[in-house]
Amino acid sequence: HPRPAMPSVQSKTALLIGGTGHGKSFVGNELLGRQAFEASEQSSSVTARCSKELSADGTLNVIDGIGLFDTNKSPQEVHKILSGFAGLAPDGVHALVVVLALPGGRFTEAIVRILIAIELFFGAGAWAHAVIVYNETMTTPEEIWSDNSVASQLVFLDKWRAAGAAICSLPYCDDDDPPSSFGPAVDRLTQTILSRERPYDPADFQRAREELERLTTETMATLKTQAWREQMEAENQKLLNGEVDRDRWQREREECAARDAESHRMNEELAALQAQQRARPQAQTRAGLVVKGLGVGVCAWYSTRTSWPNWSVAYGVGAAVLSVVCHGDGFGLMRKLVSVAEGHRQNPTLPGAQDPGDPPRRSPKRVLPRLVVLVLALSGFVWVFLRARPDLAESSALQDAAEMRRELGG
Repeated sequence: HPRPAMPSVQSKTALLIGGTGHGKSFVGNELLGRQAFEASEQSSSVTARCSKELSADGTLNVIDGIGLFDTNKSPQEVHKILSGFAGLAPDGVHALVVVLALPGGRFTEAIVRILIAIELFFGAGAWAHAVIVYNETMTTPEEIWSDNSVASQLVFLDKWRAAGAAICSLPYCDDDDPPSSFGPAVDRLTQTILSRERPYDPADFQRAREELERLTTETMATLKTQAWREQMEAENQKLLNGEVDRDRWQREREECAARDAESHRMNEELAALQAQQRARPQAQTRAGLVVKGLGVGVCAWYSTRTSWPNWSVAYGVGAAVLSVVCHGDGFGLMRKLVSVAEGHRQNPTLPGAQDPGDPPRRSPKRVLPRLVVLVLALSGFVWVFLRARPDLAESSALQDAAEMRRELGG
C-alpha cells in the first residue's frame, strides 16, 4: 500500500495491548481498514516491537504493542518492548485499547492475569484512558456492564466504571464470511477511540514501574529474617512481572512483615539465651574453683583420719562436686587429694602424724571433722542442685524458642 498522507492535528493515537493470541493485530488491521500488522493466534507473539500505522483518512494512529505473557520472552523483556510506544507517541496515546478474547464468552483466570499485568505496568490511572474490547463475542457492551455473575469480572467492571473506561465488543469474524454485525461494531469501536480526549502520558508508564520498584525495595529493607526475605523476594518478583495484583501483594507484605518481626524477636531471645549459657562456665572464677577444691580436699583429708564409711561418703561427694565445678575428671583429682592426705598421715615429721613403728591405734572420735564432712557434703549437693536448675530452665527456654522459630518458618 502507498504511504498515507501525514496526519492532521485532529488525529488520535491508540495503543493496542492485551495477551498474546487475543487478536490485537487483527483489531488494529480492522481499525486501519487494511492489513498493516501481522496477525497470529499462536502463544508466541509475532510482534517483536511496537510499530505505528496511520489510517487511510489520517484520523487515527494505531500502535501495535507486544503481547503480554509471551512464552518466548521474560516479563522484563515484554515491559521493555512495551515502553517503546513512548518514542512513537511522545505526546501520549488517547486510548489504551485492551483486547480480550473470551473463549466461549467466559471471563477466565487468564483474562484476570492480563488485566492485573496491565494495571501494574501502566498504573491504576490507566483505566481512565482505556477502551476495553471484548473480542470474538456476541455479548453487547450493555450486557457486559450489567453482568454480575462473575466475581472476578465484577471487580474490574467496578474499576472501569469508576475510572470512566469504555467497553466495546466485536463478534467472531470469519474472513470468508464475516457477520453483518461486524462492520458496525468496528465503526463503533473507531468512534469510541476518536472520542477520547485526554491522552495517557508515557511518563506515567515509567512512573508506574518506578513505584513498583520503590515499594519492593522498601519492603526488603524492613525485613531481617532470611527465610522471610526470600519469600518476600519471590512475591516482589511476581508483582514486577505482573503476575499478582497489588492488593494481594500488599496483604502478603503485611503478613510477611508480621511474621518476620516475630521471627526476629525469637532469634534475639534465642541468641541471648545461648550467650548466657556460654557465659555461665566463664563465670566460674579461679578463686571459686580454688575454694571449692580446698573444701573438698579438707573433707577428704579429715575423712582419711576417721572411720571408713565417712571417708567413702566424702570421697564420692567430693568427686561429684569436682566433676561439676572443674568440668572434668573429679575422681582423678580426688585420688590426688587423698594420696596427699595419706602421705600426710605416714610422714612422721608432720604434726599429728602416726609413727610407723608405733602399734596401730584407733582414731579417736572427732565430732568436728565429721560435722565438717556432713556440712560440706550437704553444701555440695545444694550447690549442684541450684546450679542445675537454671541450666535446665535455659535448656527448656532454648527448646521452646527453637520450636517457635520453626513454626514461624524462620
